[in-house]
Amino acid sequence: MFLSRLKPTLFRVSTKLTLAYSLVLILSSTVIFSFLYFQISHALQNQERVVLEAKVEEYRNRIEIRGLKDFQDYFSNIPNYDRDAVMLVTVLSPRGEMLFFHEPFPNFKIDTESLRIELLGQRSQKFDFIMPELYGEDSVLIFGRVLKDGNRLVVAKSTEGLNLQLRNLQKIFWWLLLPVALIGFLGGLFLSAKTLSPVRELLTSMKKIESGSLSTRVPVGGSDDELEELKVLSNKMLDKIEGLVSGLKEAFDHLAHDIRTPVTRLRGRAELALQSEGDVESYREALQSCYENSDKILNFLQVLTDITEAENRSKKAQA
Repeated sequence: MFLSRLKPTLFRVSTKLTLAYSLVLILSSTVIFSFLYFQISHALQNQERVVLEAKVEEYRNRIEIRGLKDFQDYFSNIPNYDRDAVMLVTVLSPRGEMLFFHEPFPNFKIDTESLRIELLGQRSQKFDFIMPELYGEDSVLIFGRVLKDGNRLVVAKSTEGLNLQLRNLQKIFWWLLLPVALIGFLGGLFLSAKTLSPVRELLTSMKKIESGSLSTRVPVGGSDDELEELKVLSNKMLDKIEGLVSGLKEAFDHLAHDIRTPVTRLRGRAELALQSEGDVESYREALQSCYENSDKILNFLQVLTDITEAENRSKKAQA
């Protein structure tokens, strides 16, 4: 029952325009956000890479100038709130022995054996790759460089912070999507009401005309769009229809008057003939007059028949 009542509303042009406008606004907002999301994601990833590359160069210079002992002292005294504290830093010998290891804060774990195997397979002076965290769904960005003594310096950072920022962006988008959908719906209602107002005026005028008010005309505005042109053409068509109906009414009035005259004559002559006691010749004249008047009546009736047949042919051609 509810669906049968709802179906005509769903198929109205105003409903379709409202839904189409809302859908276009939501889809365009989604496309724009997706583009911005990937741009921001790419920029944040590049920023992380730049920071790690800079830290690798900084640590390399510190180790090669001050030695590994000073490097160890630096990380043993580093506070947890320092930017360097969030990075995993290790130095491995050419044979894979761990000469130095700094555990990051907050802590994240990687498979050190897999890291050692990956490092031993690196042949370039600079390298970078990604490894999954040992516990969790985030990844670890790993950058490294071979030092002058052949040792390998590795700096790694979890993508947890990066992924958290991206998830926050996604939450912001989903929260923004609700007002965007509301704005799209309200905008669609306004757009459909504004666009279809000439159509509604036309429908209102047609209903009045259907009830018998042929003098009704569609109000015409000052714009030059297609709907205003449709209203002007409708008014011109209504003028022609009203003129034809008026002409047809006048024709039928004249026809009724023309038919009334011979019928009156026929009846009067027949009545006189019946009341009088004339001879055969007077009766013959009366019958002759009745014949002539009845012939005129038949001619008028033939005209009416021709008009009816013309209307029927016009209706069949339109169907």
